[in-house]
Amino acid sequence: MMDNLDTARRAVAADSTRQFLHYEPELLTERDGFNAFVRRERKKPDLADCAPLGTKVTDTDPRMIYHGEMIPVMTPDVEQGIKDARRTLRTNRFRPLGKRMSVIIEGCAGKSMLLLQIGRAYQGILETERKPDTVWTPVVHINVPPRCESNLDWSLPFADFFRMDHTLNIEKRNYRSTDMTEPVVHHMKESGTSLILIDGVDRIHDGELGTAFDYFDSLQARLRVSIIYCGRSASDIVNEGLHQRRGSGRPHTSEQFRSSLPVMTIKPIPFREGLEEDWRSVL
Repeated sequence: MMDNLDTARRAVAADSTRQFLHYEPELLTERDGFNAFVRRERKKPDLADCAPLGTKVTDTDPRMIYHGEMIPVMTPDVEQGIKDARRTLRTNRFRPLGKRMSVIIEGCAGKSMLLLQIGRAYQGILETERKPDTVWTPVVHINVPPRCESNLDWSLPFADFFRMDHTLNIEKRNYRSTDMTEPVVHHMKESGTSLILIDGVDRIHDGELGTAFDYFDSLQARLRVSIIYCGRSASDIVNEGLHQRRGSGRPHTSEQFRSSLPVMTIKPIPFREGLEEDWRSVL
């Protein structure tokens, strides 16, 4: 009886291993991948579905994948950032006039995680109000490409998120991309997009800042979306970009040109006298 049970468990484990052999994390800069990230429940694997004692454990074992996900730890800065973003985005949703307020995330390691958790929480709230479908896309997430010198360059990450083909005359082997701004704007209108997550703004070169923030401003004016900018020294980059977009000849270091956008800063967890409680709470 025990032999039969052990044989059955090994068969289940083998099937489970085969199931995970082709496991690949979702690409969060594509709609299907981001939606899967938003809706996935992180559950501990059932040990009955794992390799039994004595069996070689591979990287695709459900337990290895579960631990490899590195489930986010809610540090004080991350927890406060999610609360602040929720308030700002709630205000933006019901603002009848004017451009929606943007948000900046900067600081040390953990910025991208906070950005994604804000997007996940925001879409999760919206999905409690309406049933998701294949068209509705409330959140768009992109990474800044290495070079963005024109509207064409900026339109492509958005087109890639929606998996829209942006090449010309494929039959003639002409793979040159075309400006996808108008199709992207139309798609986001039809999809009900209300939040754009932009990660890696520190990759925007100085000479591209004016073009970049003209593009972002145009999207906000046409779509009434909120934008969250994330990256190293993002506050300085956003302020410089807004200054260049205004085209003013005045020194950009003047405080009157500093934006009033809320800034969320991820700081190292303190471990010094008087601040031990934050460290202990995270542990």
